[in-house]
Amino acid sequence: MSKRYNSVAEMILDLSEDKELGKRMSQDIEDRTIVNLLLATRFSQGLSQSYIAEKIGCSQSWVSKFESSKDADLRIGDVQAYAKALGVKCKVVIDG
Repeated sequence: MSKRYNSVAEMILDLSEDKELGKRMSQDIEDRTIVNLLLATRFSQGLSQSYIAEKIGCSQSWVSKFESSKDADLRIGDVQAYAKALGVKCKVVIDG
């Protein structure tokens, strides 16, 4: 029976022969949760970076840079604009 993992990061850490590489890849996935969700949404809709750029009113290279960013480097307004271009809503929740 094959092993089940709770996340891709967990699978990478377990299967990687180079544990340092596994840790770095796992950290990269964790650092890009919002970006990866937006990318997955764009891919599932079959939309191009050029389409998103046109909807936002920016360049395709800006979209590429945005999609290469870590979540900590994103601006809320940019995330909202990207989400709107995808036709989805973006909510920011501060829970304390």
